Amino acid sequence: MKCASKMKMLEAVLTLILGKSQPNISVRAPDGGLFWGPQGPEVTRGHSLSILCCTEAQYQGGSFHLLFDGSNTTRTQSALNHSASFYIPELDHSHQGNYSCVYEVTVSRRAFNSTQTEPLTLFVKESLAPIIAAGVVSGLILLMVITAVFYLVQKKCFIATPQRTFREHSNSDEDENIYMNAVIRADQRDPSEEEDGDEEDYVNVREEMVHCSAAYEDDCVYQNHY
Repeated sequence: MKCASKMKMLEAVLTLILGKSQPNISVRAPDGGLFWGPQGPEVTRGHSLSILCCTEAQYQGGSFHLLFDGSNTTRTQSALNHSASFYIPELDHSHQGNYSCVYEVTVSRRAFNSTQTEPLTLFVKESLAPIIAAGVVSGLILLMVITAVFYLVQKKCFIATPQRTFREHSNSDEDENIYMNAVIRADQRDPSEEEDGDEEDYVNVREEMVHCSAAYEDDCVYQNHY
């Protein structure tokens, strides 16, 4: 009788204590990729995650239940030092949702549960690595295109410059050839032709002087006569 009374009293105490108690829930990312956003934790897809449930030291033993609104399955872990860890090895979008913990103690084959924790909303984000890699590849391709265009323009200018220089040298050589041909033709003229021309000019001048002298003498004779 006394044992039954003590058992009922214990059950009442456990119901009162656990009914008013509420476990704590938190997350931890062993390999990184965890960020705290305005609405809750954000974890990069592909990373691992541990969800921790703990309670104050009120009763030895017990277990924790992890509730997830995205699944009908409840995961259960025995309490160790009033806490339990639920490990997710690789996150994907199916793990996104609300999580909560419940602490349970069994006494005389009767389960006593705590109140459920406030839901913890978990967000699964895509990795930025592919986006960054795509940006780097695009930048490298753009750099290669710019370099190729610059090379082609430089090559075209390099080819055009020698052609223009060649034409300028060709024109200069033609002018020089014309000048040299003129000089050569002048140098090759027959000296005897020049002497004959000079002699003819000299004879013509003497004839003109003789005519002028004869005309002058006639004029003088005419004046003396009168």
